[in-house]
Amino acid sequence: MPDPASRLSAQLWNIRTSVEAQLRCLTDVQQLVARFNDLALTESRATEKAKIVDHLNAIVKYSTALDVAIIKALREADGLVTG
Repeated sequence: MPDPASRLSAQLWNIRTSVEAQLRCLTDVQQLVARFNDLALTESRATEKAKIVDHLNAIVKYSTALDVAIIKALREADGLVTG
């Protein structure tokens, strides 16, 4: 079984991965919103709106994963002290 510091390190990588994924989604959403106003056709706007909603839902998913990873990291950090 890995030591507490190794487990904490693994959780920190999980946190980093979730944060990076959220940032990519946020960047994509910002670009989609910027393009949205330039679209004249209702159909194109509906497609872009669907993409925006999909990306926002992905952000929620990554946020949930981030919450779980942070809780696990806190437990591992506590194990460093009480080990």
